[in-house]
Formats: sequence, C-alpha cells, structure tokens
Amino acid sequence: MSTADGRNERVWLAVILVVGAFLRFHDLGNGLWLDEIVTMVRYATLPASKIVTLFDSQNNHVLYSLMAHSSMQIFGETAIGLRLPAMVFGMASLWAVYWFAKSVGRVTEGLIAAGFLAVSYHHVWFSQNARGYTALMFFTLVGTGLLVRMLDTGPKRSTVLAYGGVMALAVYTHLTGLLIVVSHGAVVLFLIASGGGDRGTLRAALAGVCTSMILSLLLYLPVLGQVARVFTSEDGGSISTIWSSGRWFVRTLFSGLGESLPGGGVTVVVALVIVLLGLGSLAREAPRALALMLGPVVLTGIALIVTEHNLWPRFFFFAVGFASIIVVRGGFVVCGWLAPPSTVPRLATAGAGVLMLLSLVMVPKAWAPKQDFTGAMEWVESNRDPEDAVVTLGYGRIPFEEYLRT
Repeated sequence: MSTADGRNERVWLAVILVVGAFLRFHDLGNGLWLDEIVTMVRYATLPASKIVTLFDSQNNHVLYSLMAHSSMQIFGETAIGLRLPAMVFGMASLWAVYWFAKSVGRVTEGLIAAGFLAVSYHHVWFSQNARGYTALMFFTLVGTGLLVRMLDTGPKRSTVLAYGGVMALAVYTHLTGLLIVVSHGAVVLFLIASGGGDRGTLRAALAGVCTSMILSLLLYLPVLGQVARVFTSEDGGSISTIWSSGRWFVRTLFSGLGESLPGGGVTVVVALVIVLLGLGSLAREAPRALALMLGPVVLTGIALIVTEHNLWPRFFFFAVGFASIIVVRGGFVVCGWLAPPSTVPRLATAGAGVLMLLSLVMVPKAWAPKQDFTGAMEWVESNRDPEDAVVTLGYGRIPFEEYLRT
C-alpha cells in the first residue's frame, strides 16, 4: 500500500468513527428499559467488591456492571453514565470490524463493513443499551482476529496470551462467550485431526483456547456456585415460553430486520442471497477464518435449543460484525459480475454509499425510549384522582419503585 493509500484509509476510518460517535451519543440518555434499570439498581450501584461476588441472575453481565459502576462514579447515576461503556465498545467494535475484515479480505471491504455498522439501526440501538453486548462483540472480533493471524503467520507467545486474555474478558462480559471459545477450540482440533495447518501453530492456538478457559474460570471463581444455581433454576431461562420456540425466533428475527432495514422484507431477501454469495467466496479464499466466524453462531444456537433456553436474538449480536463482512464480500461478488475487475472497488463503494444513506433514515427509531416508564408515570400522575391508589405488579415494580422511586 502506498503512503497516499494509507492516508486515505485512515481518513475514511476517521470519518466512519466520527459519524458513528455522533449517532450513538445523540439522545444517549433517553428512556432506560427494564433490563438496563435492573443493571443500574441491582448491580452497577453496588460496591465493586460486591459486583464481582454476586451472580443471582443472568442480568448481571459482570464486566459491564463493573464498567458501568466506574462510569457512574464519574458521570453520576444517570442514563448516560450507565450507557457510556456500551457506547464506547460500540465505537470500538466499528474499528474492530475494519481491523478483522482486513485479515480476510481487502481494506475497502473493512471500511465498507464498518461503515454499514456505523449507520445501522441495530448497532446504534445496542450501543445505547446498557448491557454487555457491544463489549462481547468487540472482544469476539478481536479474539477471532488474533486467532486468524496466529493460524496465518505462525505462533507467537504474545498472540497466544492476548487471545487468552481477550476471550476471557468476552466470557466475563457474558457467559455465552464461553461457547465462542469452545467453538474456536473445536475448529482448531478439527484442523489438527485433518492436518489443516502447521502442527506447532495449531498447538499454540489450542494453548490460547485453554488459556482463555483457565482465565475465565479464575474470573468466575467467586461466583461459580451462584452461576450453577442460576442455570439450574427456573429463573435461569429454562421455563417453557414462546421465547424458546425456534419458530418464534425466526419470525422475530426476520420481522425485526424487515422493520429496521430500508425496503423491508424485500431487502431481507436480497440480503440473504448476497450473504450466500459472500459465504461461498470466503469459503474458497479464507475457509479457516470463515469456520471461526460461523462456529460460534452454530454452537450458540445448538446450546440454546438443547437447553430449551429462550432464543433471544440478542444472544447472536456478537456475530453482527461477521455478518457485515460476509454481506460486503457478497456485494463485491455481485459487482464483479457487473463490472471489469479494475472498477469493482469503485462500484462497490458507490453502491455501499447509497445503501448507507438509506440506512440512516432508520436510525432515528433507535433513539426513541426503549420502554417509556417515565412517560407512563407522568400520564398516570396527570390523570389520577387524588383518592386513586396506583399499583405496580411483578417486574413493573422495579422501574417505578426502585428506579423512579415513586
């Protein structure tokens, strides 16, 4: 790459990050929803020593609770203070998508993939959601990228330790991170058994996976008993509900995509075709990287189905960066059919630019209150008679009594 090319690359990346920061900071303090409120009142406001020794619910994304605790110490017990770590990791994941994409394709693909996420309704929504999902996405992208580089360039102790540390933080953010690590280990073991690489490099990669598991165990050591109780109790997510239905999951996933993408269901169908083209291209050019990208998605789905856990689409948000890269690769394949090779990057960039502008139209929907408890309280207060009693039931007690203190 020439100096000019490198400078242009940095300029475009800076533009993407600036636009992404603006879209994610806008209305950051608007309307906490129930899970965010639980994070604030039950975990993030506790002393740090208590946060790391308490796991009474899957709602405690331990690392995120610690970061939110620190953020609120600086910015106060506000929605912005609570959500700031999610926004920061949302921004960091834009860079991570670009960085990872360069290891499996062209620089242009990385910039376009990051650009798509920067103006994505879903990515903006999760970057303003005080939960650990953007952090899990960031750690997954970086950890997977480190493993890809290790397999491509050979073993380095620093890379092994970096992978182990990054993926341990992924697991400490959300326990589904363990499934990502296990799937990486399964891919490495398959490569060892099939002779799909240098054995010394593969052993080093396996050592990185083992390092991650050991560090994860040490991080969760203070709460191992509590984790076991949560996942073996009815509150651990094993109650039979519509949310554990595969049909519900597919319907919810595609209806959600249709409502938040320009063009609705037609765009979803076209995107699926482009995804298949991207998968085919990556399978030919970077099969090991593709296996490391898809393995965690498959294993997470199997684990949730086997345990009859609720199939919430957010459990797969960590793979949105991979999905963006696959879609962009599929777009390049299509452009390759329509134009000479020398003009493909320009055609793909122009087409992506149009799609990004269309995607921007959907972003304001992400800024609306996720669950408008404050608006509901104000409506009740303005319409109640002086002698009326106001009652909250079930989980409704948490936002009104513990957060709004009414």
